[in-house]
Amino acid sequence: MEFFLNGKALRLRSQYKKYLVAKDDKKSVGQDGDGSSKRAEWTVEVVTDSDDYFIRLKRCYNKYLTASSTGQKVLQTPPSPDDSTVEWEPINDGEYYRLKRRNSSFLRGSRWRRLYSVTHYTAENETMKSSLKWDIEISAGMEFFLNGKALRLRSQYKKYLVAKDDKKSVGQDGDGSSKRAEWTVEVVTDSDDYFIRLKRCYNKYLTASSTGQKVLQTPPSPDDSTVEWEPINDGEYYRLKRRNSSFLRGSRWRRLYSVTHYTAENETMKSSLKWDIEVP
Repeated sequence: MEFFLNGKALRLRSQYKKYLVAKDDKKSVGQDGDGSSKRAEWTVEVVTDSDDYFIRLKRCYNKYLTASSTGQKVLQTPPSPDDSTVEWEPINDGEYYRLKRRNSSFLRGSRWRRLYSVTHYTAENETMKSSLKWDIEISAGMEFFLNGKALRLRSQYKKYLVAKDDKKSVGQDGDGSSKRAEWTVEVVTDSDDYFIRLKRCYNKYLTASSTGQKVLQTPPSPDDSTVEWEPINDGEYYRLKRRNSSFLRGSRWRRLYSVTHYTAENETMKSSLKWDIEVP
């Protein structure tokens, strides 16, 4: 059950080496060979009011993996109170997992000739049972960026991203033990992609200024995309990308360290966009 913890981001791969994906119509689901797509990433929600261990699988469209009550279709649907069609019981089956509904049907990766689909199905024979097995992959690094998680970001200069005491500016500092270096993750729930906000104890957010390349602390404001960042895994590091394609950058000029947002143009500059993530 270590794969199916609350807030965990994961991917499910069928026996055909295709990933369970949410289609762009925001209604249907299918299988796709591209596991790097955000459409293949699902977030676990544990059902807390159940005697057994059931989960929901949520996509970034705020839609849930749903077993249709008519036919064997599997869909994306918006949340609905007390809806058991979005609840699945993960059952270990050797190195794989099966996802079972309360009515005993299972999530199935189907194929007919060259067409791949996703249905829910009650297994009747051993041949069919193989199509009910899913390989579970954890989305790289997203365990750092769960809602409410506290973290620190360290630049290539071994300096930490800090909120300055003026409650307006941010910078870099060698002291990672300071509370000024600790940021709390807020996941943006109404986004098609996985964006986060980083909040400080002053109730201020890490913000890319719309004038120049400054990065600031600002109070919350409705529908403000300047406080939203997309975490992108880059080997053992992460880059934080804005919606306009600029990245959070740890800069240095002589002995002065600063934090800006910047669109990388060459490989030399790209190293300054990488951050090491530490959990306090």
